Amino acid sequence: MGVITLSKTFLNGVNDVLTRASIITSSGTLSSFTDSGKQVFVDIAKQIWNETVDHVCYMMGIRVGESGSGTITLVTDTREYSLPADLVQIRWPLVDQTNGNYIREYPGGYEAMRSQQPIPANNTGLPYWAAINPTTGMLRMDRSPTSSENGNAYDLLYDTDLVMSLITDTFPFSDATYRALVPVVTTGFENKKRNDFDPVEYRRELARALAYSNKNERRTHW
Repeated sequence: MGVITLSKTFLNGVNDVLTRASIITSSGTLSSFTDSGKQVFVDIAKQIWNETVDHVCYMMGIRVGESGSGTITLVTDTREYSLPADLVQIRWPLVDQTNGNYIREYPGGYEAMRSQQPIPANNTGLPYWAAINPTTGMLRMDRSPTSSENGNAYDLLYDTDLVMSLITDTFPFSDATYRALVPVVTTGFENKKRNDFDPVEYRRELARALAYSNKNERRTHW
């Protein structure tokens, strides 16, 4: 089986898109993301590439980002707790390594919790489940802790968002996928430049490029 390489950098991506869009020539590629004459084009290319990376990683089940950690400490009569600003997704469960307790994701999420608890004040004690309140962005427990649970600390592990920003950042997928995406990103770039970006058409082209790329990557040797 052949080796799938991950060698394309963010600078490669911006240069390839700008070259394909005839903003620069192959002999006049950028060495940085600062160019007074073409800055607006550089910024658009970076934006579309980052949006594309997000879509690709979601569609392919690739985890993009790094692990973060924190602590949720229970407070008497407090149902909701602030989450880290860079949190993208919680890695359930939360673990109280002192008392051996867990807090798991509430089945059905916040809406299920809300509908199943018509009188929230009746739910007190040690929480076992939690969900993110989409209105506040905070973690809501299924029970309001009492003084008995006050101070219990739970380890929180989560995925962070990893936005590509440096010229040396490497794309988190194979070079074959990268090559299939350059035309798609260029189309998105051109549309954004003309202010007529069509997200539906963009995602359709993206799905088609990924399907083609996946077929190519399966043929790793002859």
